[in-house]
Amino acid sequence: MSAVPRLVRVVTVAVVGVVVLGILIHLAGANTSHGLAGAVNDAARALAQPFRGTFSMHGAKANVVVNWGLAAVVYAIAGALILRALPRPSILGRLRRPWRRRRRLPFA
Repeated sequence: MSAVPRLVRVVTVAVVGVVVLGILIHLAGANTSHGLAGAVNDAARALAQPFRGTFSMHGAKANVVVNWGLAAVVYAIAGALILRALPRPSILGRLRRPWRRRRRLPFA
């Protein structure tokens, strides 16, 4: 795999992972005022900001799960579409087939 598709895949997994970790932090009721939980929560909130208020549920945790979950799904689909749009290197031209003999022309 070349460098660009690998980079797109790593960024997509990181973004979706941060959003999912943010959902889990909210569901667990972790203290987000300091430390790693606060940093992950801030990053997840920033990534899910475009999806804020898309759906309104009756609880704060339900709002976070639905809207941030939607953000994670959209980011995963966007990353997959970008990966699919990138050109793939063709290995068939470089592949050597030692099991296949070259045909000799009868007049040569």
